[in-house]
Amino acid sequence: MSLLRPSEGISWAFPADGWVQVMGILRLLLAISVTVLHFMSAFGVGFLVEGHVAVKLFYIISGFYMALVLTEKYTGPGSFRIFLGNRFLRLLPTYYLLLLLPVAVTIAGRILTGRPLTFGGLSTWAQHGHLLDPVAAVLLAVSNLTVIGQEFSWAGAVEAATGHWVWTDDYFAPGMVPGFFFLGITPSWTLGIELEFYCLAPILVALRTSRLLWIGVASLLCRFALAWSVPSLDALWQSHFLPTELIYFLGGVLSYRAFAAQRTLGNLPAMAARGRFVLPGIIGLFVAYPLLSVGPRAVFLAVALALALPCVFALTTGSKADRALGELSYPLYLVHWNLAYLWSSMAQKGWLPGFDDRRLATVAFIGVSLLAAAALVHCVEAPVNRLRERRRLASLVPFPA
Repeated sequence: MSLLRPSEGISWAFPADGWVQVMGILRLLLAISVTVLHFMSAFGVGFLVEGHVAVKLFYIISGFYMALVLTEKYTGPGSFRIFLGNRFLRLLPTYYLLLLLPVAVTIAGRILTGRPLTFGGLSTWAQHGHLLDPVAAVLLAVSNLTVIGQEFSWAGAVEAATGHWVWTDDYFAPGMVPGFFFLGITPSWTLGIELEFYCLAPILVALRTSRLLWIGVASLLCRFALAWSVPSLDALWQSHFLPTELIYFLGGVLSYRAFAAQRTLGNLPAMAARGRFVLPGIIGLFVAYPLLSVGPRAVFLAVALALALPCVFALTTGSKADRALGELSYPLYLVHWNLAYLWSSMAQKGWLPGFDDRRLATVAFIGVSLLAAAALVHCVEAPVNRLRERRRLASLVPFPA
């Protein structure tokens, strides 16, 4: 089935190899939004969806996908163990490879130039790591190795003089080193929240809709209560804390249930037909986001996406083109960070003539990042995905009596 022209005989099935990329074109656009934000931040220019909003929209799509696979793919005895193991395999191999990239560059710089060429989190560790108190050093190191708890690095800073950790949103105050400066890949803090949600997803997906709605209300109340009672950590409660972000995952779960209900009624072809208009509309909102009224535009876009996903999924499911786009989103989300450091370093040395124009530089950087993401898909993610599928299929084979 083509990406934008649904077939009259549309039916639902997982791809032949058993794994599926959900709403790939939307996920890729969100990853590009984050990429452009980080690359263009030096110019003070906003483009597409804001980074923290893109993350929340990722959570909605993730909720939809988790509800989908837990309901229709990971079933039977031992399914939770296989599901959780496969989610770790989905996220961590690419993360670890890119986490080691700065180390490899540093070693190569030492060999070739006689001095280390550090960048990103390694630069912060090299400059301030020896000043950290033991507790802060261990916690920051463990969060880099496991991704668990990385979100809390955005809720504090390290006193440069003493090495002590301070819980505060004012992490750019004089004498402070922001906690997230110690992350090897700064955008990876969202992976910790994703993994925490994966642990809860089998329980949440099994609950009745009414209970999910109450949990969603509790998530909102938690957000408001924490922001009111501990305003010094407002950034944590607004964007970096699972209980307050859970509302977005639940929005995706409820969106999947709407899709499943319509499919049961035989309305899949009609949803796919509506998706031909809904998908361009959502893409238009992504592109036009900076032009929308500042007020509730993030909430409006989140609600619009949750409502649109059933039609978008019905339209794009089975599309090889959409799946290929979706495969690029995760490696792009991670790889662009290290590439931005390398690009900046080369630009400062004058090794990138002709890229002074920020628009040309941005287009070129996105292109380079997409090529790197495609290489990661081919060399890392495709083999890992085949391993994940073998693990799932093996769990479905009954043990001999």
